[in-house]
Amino acid sequence: MPIFDRGALEIDFERVGGKLSAQTREKGAPDYNPLSRHFMAVAEDGKLVGQAILTHNWGKGELELMFVEPEERGKGVGTALMSAVEDFARVNGLACIRLNTPSWQGEGFYERVGYEELCRVPMNAEIDGKKQFEITYAKTL
Repeated sequence: MPIFDRGALEIDFERVGGKLSAQTREKGAPDYNPLSRHFMAVAEDGKLVGQAILTHNWGKGELELMFVEPEERGKGVGTALMSAVEDFARVNGLACIRLNTPSWQGEGFYERVGYEELCRVPMNAEIDGKKQFEITYAKTL
């Protein structure tokens, strides 16, 4: 069977999700129910200072993106975004949130907001002579 890499492709989640739901329903699992939410932190002057994207399926959340403008870091923007993400997740019945981040980016922050490191996967990158990792974190809600 040939497999084609067609580059960036929009997935027909309604069609694919219906097929996944049918398969998982046969096993007694809940339906495939993708939910995606985009959170934005906006300063009083209207400037966008941070963003987070949460997707969810089968009762767990995946933090797909978390970004705070460098000049706004250390001012509580990231903590406020994570709080909003977690509140939304709880209201929508998610049991946990999981995320991946490179070690040069989020290490330290996620521990401070209650996430537990699950694993480190070596990356083919060094910064200042130090081996870098992709870190997987999770938080039970």
